Amino acid sequence: ERGVEAETFSCGTGTVAVAISSLLDTNQPNGQYEVKISAKGGQLSVRCKKHDDAFVDIYLIGPSVRVFEGILYFS
Repeated sequence: ERGVEAETFSCGTGTVAVAISSLLDTNQPNGQYEVKISAKGGQLSVRCKKHDDAFVDIYLIGPSVRVFEGILYFS
């Protein structure tokens, strides 16, 4: 994540990569899957469909929390 110099509590890209890797590693057949991942930021789920050699309809599901609020002025 650009500009972040410390550990993040939930990386969406990494979470999806871990879920897909686990499905590939266990050689799952075609079908629909939900993989639950525990991150420091909380519980996340990845839902996807495996179709032949591809994963499609990939969704990352988890809570969202507002961590910042501000106003941006354009000139």
